Amino acid sequence: MFPERLGPYRIVRKLGEGGMGVVYEANDERLGRQVAIKAIREDRREQASDQERRRLWEEARIAARVNHPNLCQLHDILEEDGHLFLVLELLQGRSLSDELKRGSIAPAEGVSIVRGILAALMELHRIGIVHRDLKPSNVFISPHGVKLLDFGLARQAWRDEATEATASLQSIHSDTAGTPYYMAPEQIAGDPPSIQSDIFAAGCILYEVLTGKRAFEGMALGQVLYAVLTTSPPALTGEPLLERADAIVRRALEKKPENRFSSAAEMLETLEGIEQGSATFAPAPQKLQRLIVLPFRMLRPDPETEFLVYSLPDAITCSLTGLGSIVVRSTIAGAHYDSSALDLKRIAAECNVDAILTGNLLRAGDAIRVTAQLIETQGGTVLWSQVTETQLSDIFQLQDQMVNRIVGSLMVPLSARDQRILRHDVPTNAFAYECYLRGNQLLDQGSMAKLDVAKELYLRCLNVDANYAPAWARLGRLYRIIGKFYFRDEEALRLAEEAFQRAFSLNPDLAIAHHYYTGLETDCGRSLQAVERLLALAHSMPNDANLFAGLGQACRYCGLLDASLLAFERAKQIDPNVPTSSAWTLFALSRFQDAHDASEDPYIKHVALAEMGRGEETIDELREMAARFPPHSLMSLHLISLVRRIEGDRDGSVCAAAELASQVKDPESLFQCARFFAALGEFERAMQVLPRVIESGYACPQQLRDQKVFAGLRGHPAFTRLIQLAESHRQASRRKFLEAGGDRVLGMALVE
Repeated sequence: MFPERLGPYRIVRKLGEGGMGVVYEANDERLGRQVAIKAIREDRREQASDQERRRLWEEARIAARVNHPNLCQLHDILEEDGHLFLVLELLQGRSLSDELKRGSIAPAEGVSIVRGILAALMELHRIGIVHRDLKPSNVFISPHGVKLLDFGLARQAWRDEATEATASLQSIHSDTAGTPYYMAPEQIAGDPPSIQSDIFAAGCILYEVLTGKRAFEGMALGQVLYAVLTTSPPALTGEPLLERADAIVRRALEKKPENRFSSAAEMLETLEGIEQGSATFAPAPQKLQRLIVLPFRMLRPDPETEFLVYSLPDAITCSLTGLGSIVVRSTIAGAHYDSSALDLKRIAAECNVDAILTGNLLRAGDAIRVTAQLIETQGGTVLWSQVTETQLSDIFQLQDQMVNRIVGSLMVPLSARDQRILRHDVPTNAFAYECYLRGNQLLDQGSMAKLDVAKELYLRCLNVDANYAPAWARLGRLYRIIGKFYFRDEEALRLAEEAFQRAFSLNPDLAIAHHYYTGLETDCGRSLQAVERLLALAHSMPNDANLFAGLGQACRYCGLLDASLLAFERAKQIDPNVPTSSAWTLFALSRFQDAHDASEDPYIKHVALAEMGRGEETIDELREMAARFPPHSLMSLHLISLVRRIEGDRDGSVCAAAELASQVKDPESLFQCARFFAALGEFERAMQVLPRVIESGYACPQQLRDQKVFAGLRGHPAFTRLIQLAESHRQASRRKFLEAGGDRVLGMALVE
């Protein structure tokens, strides 16, 4: 029975207990204040081991030596009948572990909590004390800030006891002493802990407060220990603060103590830097998680298998895209590099990758020999290599095998969703897979003749294997390209919609389907639905650069230009080489020079130059581009109208723009028709087109208000009403964007 009174302290109530200790609230009648009293648990007090008594004395001595606002203060020490009682500061609030049970913590608040923990560690480390048991239950969130509790396992950093080497392993099995989820690898191995051991635990807590999940998980003790010793948690992605915090977590969780932060002060300074967006430290080497697949190299020319050079790497990339633990670069980025003369440092610097998959292909009679290597970029270490001689009919099994080898070699944790993605989309027929890969090669080349052949290949693939979702997604993209860039074809757009919906029904998580579908949605006036869909996906696919590239496009159509630029910035953070339409957003903001400089599409470069009065610099290239498209195709009409406008052929430009306006469905392209008309002084034609633009899902109030090309229309009541209509569409989209959490996903504050 706990005594009702201890000296001047009257016990009020029990606050809680753990494996060894119990804490009571008491009234200090001498000083008129409330305090907390900690002792060995009542049912263990008489049988308490010497170690348990020593731990309480150790805590008392350490608490008596420290005085810091982030450390729980010791007021008094009592000893009665051989039992020790600590009189401590009574804290109001709740433990961090209780806070985490309530749900996720806002990133800024989470960073602030860890700052308080690090400040407390600085004081302990200053006097040579290692806490050794840092975990959320020992962190208290009070109205006055963070308080670090429980110094029962703390030790002098230089202490060299005979039993120190085994203390850590013994503490793993204790109810209260040492928690494996937060123990550094050296503690698990039985080595003496150091201040870097506390840094490791702080890194674990930083990861947990930012994600709501432990950095290292496992169903059993052995699984947790294995995870701590051999794995790294998934990358932090999402809003910019999380991106900046990722490198800090990685460095704090390095397996070797010497690779972590040298002190709590250094980690604190860096953490403060990311809050201000000014952190510039060079993190220690990270766990491999960012990957690029280069085109494979044909060792001997062979037209029959040449399609595999780009198609097989592209298929591997698509299989890995969408995994939460891996950032995979686009195959477009890989196409720039010569796999026969690898410059690892250059590729690592330009693509920000940790690993490269490269391979060679050699036809040997009826078989094909594939040599593949996964290479770590920092030191050139070959993580795995394999030489496989297989029939062409077994290529899809080889791809599946390589994908699993990559994931295994990178030792990344896989969620249930990741496991589902890897099991999906393995074709059941070799001929179907060959048709799919050959179709991909032709689809990316883009001419109308090759699109027709690609369509036939996809249809053959699906005739044999109708449940192969990637083929449906690619077919949907093909139909959409025909309907947007060649001829207005309502049937093609209908078939595109059907193909995408079939892909989603087979695999709702298919990343390439979500990526390609965004273009169709915006073309068909459903940009707001695209924004809502992509924001919902951002939580489960935070490392998909194409998702954020699509979000940037959809936001632009909705008139959310600031959000559009941030989404494109996020896409480039994930993959610097991902294609985006950011130049069109810059164009919409009247930043024509920036649009020209940022453009990855030669067409907008020419449009931007024309807008700046420099169209003559580009007219020859425009003519060449127009010649590549069939006469009277939609893209050809765009280019011809622009060429004739630059040449001064007003009537020819108006004629081409009028033909285009009668056929085009994409509202952004239709808006360009209105701009052509306004630039040529055809204000009545422009006013006929603009209502269609807005009603088709393209909100453009900023452009109507600000761009000089519409100056001749301003002041007309009908034009003013159009601006108001466009603004009402933009505001409706803004509300939906906020309801879907778009500001949190992009880390922004929308302004009016």
